[in-house]
Amino acid sequence: MAANTHIQDVWQPSFSRERLNAVALLLSVAAGCLIAFQSVMGLGAVVAFFAASFLVMRPLYGLMSILWVVNIVFVIDRGQRIGFTLPVTGGTISATDLLYALMVFTAALKWSIAQDIYYPRNRLGTPLFLLLTWSSVCLVMGILSGHEVKKSMIEARPLLYLCIFYLTVYFIRDKESFVFALKSFIYAYLVTFAIGFSIFVQGRKTIEYFTMGTVDLGQSLLPRFTLGSQDWVNTLLFLSIGLILFLKDSKTKMYLSLLTALLAFNLLLIQARTQIIAFFVGMIPIIILAPGTKKFKLIAAGLAGVVLLSLVVFSLAQTEAGQKKILDPIAERFSGIYKKKTEVDQSLERRLFEAEAMRSGILARPITGHWFGAKWSNDPKWVWEYKYDVTYIHSSWLFYLYKMGLIGTILMIVILARAFMIALALVRSVGNPLYKGVALGILATIPTYAFTGIFQPTLWQYFMNPILGFELGLLVVMEQLVGRGAAHGNGS
Repeated sequence: MAANTHIQDVWQPSFSRERLNAVALLLSVAAGCLIAFQSVMGLGAVVAFFAASFLVMRPLYGLMSILWVVNIVFVIDRGQRIGFTLPVTGGTISATDLLYALMVFTAALKWSIAQDIYYPRNRLGTPLFLLLTWSSVCLVMGILSGHEVKKSMIEARPLLYLCIFYLTVYFIRDKESFVFALKSFIYAYLVTFAIGFSIFVQGRKTIEYFTMGTVDLGQSLLPRFTLGSQDWVNTLLFLSIGLILFLKDSKTKMYLSLLTALLAFNLLLIQARTQIIAFFVGMIPIIILAPGTKKFKLIAAGLAGVVLLSLVVFSLAQTEAGQKKILDPIAERFSGIYKKKTEVDQSLERRLFEAEAMRSGILARPITGHWFGAKWSNDPKWVWEYKYDVTYIHSSWLFYLYKMGLIGTILMIVILARAFMIALALVRSVGNPLYKGVALGILATIPTYAFTGIFQPTLWQYFMNPILGFELGLLVVMEQLVGRGAAHGNGS
C-alpha cells in the first residue's frame, strides 16, 4: 500500500511493457482516425501514436498537456476569427477531447491492471460528481426535448472538462509532482502568450466588433490582445502574488516578480473591463491575509509601475490606420461600459438585453432549467436584427439558472464555497510556504470567478473549466500533503 501513496511515472514491473505497448498502439490507431478524419494534412494518426504511447507511460506529463493544448487551441480559435488560419479544422477541439480520453484511459489502466486504487476522501469530489451527473441529465434531456444536438454537446463539453479535478487528485501525490504541475501551469501560459503575441505584433486586428449586424469600423481599429484568456491571466496573477508573499528564496521571487509584471501588462493589453475590476475584488482577501504590509506595498508599487509603463507605451503607439493614438480608444472603451446606443457586442447593455429576455424562462422552470441547447428567445429579431446566438449566454450564473436550473446553480455554489474554505484553512495553517502561497492565490481566484461569472461565461467555458478543475484538484492535493506532513511532524 505504501507504493500506492507516491506518484510513479513509470508503471509497476508487474504490468507487462509489451502489453502496455500493444494497448497504446490500438488506442493510438483509434485516436488517429478521429484526428486524421478532421485534419486537412492528415497527420493525426502519426501524432496520436506518439501521444498515446507517451502519455500512457508518463501520465503526469499528459495531465499537464491538457492545460497546454486547451489554451493553445483558444489562441487558434481566436486566430481563426481574425483570418489567421492553420491547416486544421475541427481537429483542434477533438485534440483536447482526445487528451482527456487518453488520461481517463490511463487512470483506468492504473486502477485496474496496476491495482493502484489511490483516491483520498475530500470535500469537493462529491458535489462535483453530482454536478457532472446533473449535466449529463441536462444533455440527454436537451437532446430528447428536440434541441439541436451539436449545441447541446457544445454546452455540455465544458462541464465534462471539470473532470481534470479527479485526474489531478489521482496523479499528483507528492511535493515533487506538485511543483512540476505548478511549473507546467506557468509554462503553458508563457507558451500561449508567446504564440498570441507573435500574432498580435503583426498588426492584426484581434477582434472585430459588431453593432447590430454591421462592423463598427471605429471600434475595430482598436487592437486588443484577445489571444489569451483574461480569467487565466488573473488566476496566474494571484498565484504569483501569493507565492511572492510566502516564499523565501530571492531568486524564485525575482522570477515571480517578472511573471507578475508580464501578467499585469497582459491584462492591460486585453483591456478586459470586467476582469480588471475583478482583479481588485481578488486582491481583497490577499490584502487581508498577507503576512505583513511591507511585501504588499512592494507588490502594489510594482503593479502601479506596470500600469504607468503600459500607459506610456499605449500613448506613443498608433492604430493600424494611424488615425489616432491607442490611448484615446482605450479611454473611450473603459468609459463606455454601459452605453445607451450599443457600440460593442460586449457592453453591459447587451447583457442586460439577455437577462431581461431570460427572466420569464427562468421563472417558468426554476428547478431543472430548460436543458442544454435551449434557446432563451424565439423572437427572430435577435437573430436577424441583432445577430445574437439565442442559445449562447454571456453570464455564467444565468447559464446555470436557465440551462441547469437551481440544481446546477446550487451545486456550483457549493463547490466554490467549499473550495474557498479549504483554501482559507491552508493559508492559515502552519506548514510549507509553497502550499500557503498557492492556496492564497486560489483563494483570491474564487471570488473573482464568482464576480466575473455575473457578466462572463467564466464558469462554463471550454478553456476555463479545465483550469478551474485543476485548481480545485490542487487544493485537495495540498490538503492531503499538509495533513500527511503534520502526521509526520514536519508540515511539508
